Amino acid sequence: MKNIILLNIGLAVGHIESATEHLDPLTALRAIGDHLPSTQVKEWYVRVHPLTGEKTLVVRLATAIAGPNTLEPCVYDLCKATRQDCISGKLFVRNDPVHEFLTGSKAAEYGGAFDPTYWLKVTCDNAPKPVAETLANLMVDRTLGNWTLGKVQDSSDVLWFEHVSGDEACGGNAYLEIGERVSLIDYDSMFSLPLSIVTLLRQAGVEVDREFE
Repeated sequence: MKNIILLNIGLAVGHIESATEHLDPLTALRAIGDHLPSTQVKEWYVRVHPLTGEKTLVVRLATAIAGPNTLEPCVYDLCKATRQDCISGKLFVRNDPVHEFLTGSKAAEYGGAFDPTYWLKVTCDNAPKPVAETLANLMVDRTLGNWTLGKVQDSSDVLWFEHVSGDEACGGNAYLEIGERVSLIDYDSMFSLPLSIVTLLRQAGVEVDREFE
């Protein structure tokens, strides 16, 4: 399963402003398994949408599905199974353009097309931990997917990160500010910080601003 699907599934049942019921994320994950064939959940988190306040399930899936004509009817059925107005997502197939979509019976009420303004990336939200706990967490190398994060020796505020390939172009340093909490302030060597590193930092207790996603 070499293709990738990313999904954003709001957990409010019905319209966010009038919802009195919420979908359990584990129920949503089971529904994904039921309605998206040849698909495996690789990573998932529940995030609070900064624009709507809605809890949203963000999911990364490995899949054998290779085109939108196969995918979108499955997502439409997933909407019905989870009682969602619509679901947004992206399909990545090697050598093809990224396919972005908004699918569901009421997609037209939400603009009718994928809106990047409302898209949440597949990572966790900030959950800062006490400084001592965060620094202790960072003493141990942490790995997610193909990326590893570790502490630079003899430095409490500089971390290294690298890709499993060992390619020097796929790695760099992350710089922290230690005050009332531990925060990421900068990184080097890459155009954008790998999302897996954002996740590893947040899981350790580091505060990572959304601008780094």
